[in-house]
Parts: sequence; structure tokens; C-alpha cells
Amino acid sequence: MTGTVNAKSVRAALGAARALGLDAAGLAAAHGLAEAIDDVDARCPHASWLALWQDIARRTGREAIGIEAAERLPSGHWDVIHYLIATADDLRGALRRFDRYFGLVSTGVAHVFEEDRDGARLVRRYAPDCQTRLLAPAEFAFAALVTNTRAALATRWTPREVHFAAPAPTSDAPHRRLFGCPIVFDAAVSALWLTPESLALRMPRPDPELGRILTRHADVMIAQLGTESDIVARLRRIIVDALPDADVTVGVAARKLGMSVRTLQRRLQDGGLSFDDVYDGTRKELARRYLGDPALSIQETAHLLAFGDLRGFYRAFRRWEGCTPAAFRRRGAGDDRRAGAPGP
Repeated sequence: MTGTVNAKSVRAALGAARALGLDAAGLAAAHGLAEAIDDVDARCPHASWLALWQDIARRTGREAIGIEAAERLPSGHWDVIHYLIATADDLRGALRRFDRYFGLVSTGVAHVFEEDRDGARLVRRYAPDCQTRLLAPAEFAFAALVTNTRAALATRWTPREVHFAAPAPTSDAPHRRLFGCPIVFDAAVSALWLTPESLALRMPRPDPELGRILTRHADVMIAQLGTESDIVARLRRIIVDALPDADVTVGVAARKLGMSVRTLQRRLQDGGLSFDDVYDGTRKELARRYLGDPALSIQETAHLLAFGDLRGFYRAFRRWEGCTPAAFRRRGAGDDRRAGAPGP
């Protein structure tokens, strides 16, 4: 399943490009995103949105382009999510709503609110075919969320830490300035870590009745996207999350989905699939995406996909693509040059 992103998020990236002197309309056309300019309700391919960010960062050389774009956002950029945040009782409730309804912004990535004995965090989880180590999309999402909730709370709260699953820029000064806390790069996942004190911050104008109305409306909108109930999409996301720890079994997946192994297997069989089919297909899609990222070595790719050694990864990749990972990477680079695409 290919993830999508709403037109307003595309427009935010294009607006940042325009402010830096780039041809926004030309960029949109080059990446197949022109529809976002003409139709505010359009849904665009998440992969094209990622390519747009990469292109903007490459053309401008700006290492914090996601933060720059987030700081230019008008109030209410997230539509119903903006008002769901503002009508929550406190920051904890606002983040839970952000988790639940972020699909309205993008189905290519989720922001999962987690609390346990180690603390609370909002973790950014990509769908398999939308995985990326680009910094800009994650910093854009986190910066927009922090600035939005600061405005709603009428206070400058700060996260405990911000982690990015992306290479470190030359300088993290823009990140420290905006978030006001330690920044960690090359992390396992991108996440906002939060203190108990910040979670308890009360919204100045909570509105339970309006919140219920907005929740019902958002539930209808989510249902129309048709992603939340897709068992395969949910399973693939769980597999992606568990791969770095090599903790992927049908039992673990069933437990996280809140069902028995037998029920999970039956529901997959209804669609002509098995757990192994989904697991293998997810790793294949991730392998293709990781090998397209020149910042990742083949050894690192094998590790991220939970292969115990390179030999196992090479065997699997030959089965998937009929060539070695190195040949696949060279072929992709050659296609980029023939197409006149800018280099990494």
C-alpha cells in the first residue's frame, strides 16, 4: 500500500522552497505534485513528498529546511487536528489525539504516543514503502507539532529530548533553538521524549463538547481513508518497528494487534496471504528503499532488515530481485544519471 500525504503538507514544503528562491510550481510538476497546488483536498503520494524534500534540501543546501518550513505555517494548518489539539484537556490528551488522527495528514507515517516506566514519547513510525532517513520530514513534523501545541497552551514547553533517525547535520543550532532541549541524531527511531510535567500542562480553553463533535468528524474522515482497518497495513507497520531488534514473530505481531495467532492467520488467509508472505514482502520493500539511500551501507541495510549476516541478505535479495544488492544500487544510480536527476 502506497502512503499518501495531504495537499497542505505538500504546500508547506513548496512554500519553504518558494521563500528560498526556488520555482515551487516547477518543483511540484517535476515530482508529480501539481495537484496539491490546485486542490486543497488532494492526497498525494508520500514517496513523491519525500522526494520533494530531498530535492529542496539538495538545491538549497539548507540543513534545517523542515524547521524553516514549520515556522512558516499559518495557524490551523492541520485543520481538524489543530482543533482537536486545542480542545483537549492537557498536552497528554492532545498528543493522544495527534497519534489517533495523524492519518488525516499522512498515511505513510504514524506518530505513536507511548508511556511506560521509562517515560513518555511520541515515536515516528513509517509504513514500509515510505521508510526514509531524510531529516527534513521528521523535523518538519516535530517542529510543527511543538509550535502548534505551544500556541494552544500559551506557554513555551520543551521536550526532554528530540531524537532523529537521520544523519547529523553540520550544525544542530536551529534544532536546539526551536526545541530548547538536547538533540540526538542517528537514533534508532525519530521521537519526541516528554517530561511528566509537560504532559500535565492544561489547555487554557478545553472544550469537551466541541472535542466530541470534532472526534466524531475525524473518525468519519479516517474511515474514509480506509487505512486504519487494513490488517495487512497494520501488520507491516509492526514488522517495520520490530525488525531492528529482530523481534518479529507471528505471536508478537498478533499480541500487538490485540488478537490471537489463529485469528491473525485466518484474517490474512482471507486475503490470500500468510504471515511469512507479509514479512518477506515488507523486508523486500525496505531493502529497495534502503539501497536507494547512499548514506546506508549494504552491511547496515542487512542489519536493519534483521539478517544475521550478509550471506543471508544476499541470498534473499537475489531471490527478490535476481541480482546482488550492490548491482541493484549501481543500476539505480545509473537510472538517476540517465534521467538527469541530481545526485545525492
